[in-house]
Amino acid sequence: MTDGNLQQFVRQIESLNGEIKTLNMDKSEIYKSAKFQGYDPKILRKVIAERAKGPAERAEQDELFRSYWAAVEAERSERAEAAA
Repeated sequence: MTDGNLQQFVRQIESLNGEIKTLNMDKSEIYKSAKFQGYDPKILRKVIAERAKGPAERAEQDELFRSYWAAVEAERSERAEAAA
């Protein structure tokens, strides 16, 4: 390991960090534009996150969600019946 190599790595990483900051600012502007046009940025982020997953991962998570939801709703229903 030489100081020249280390300094080059540091400069490259700093350069990339600057590019990432610029890209994040650009992305923020797009979300602001979407919001201005009536879209919900929170939901838009969820759509983008879901699209980034593979079909198998998405299907597995959807199935787990439905299973958890059914269990929670069943418990809620039982408590409501017991209270009545």
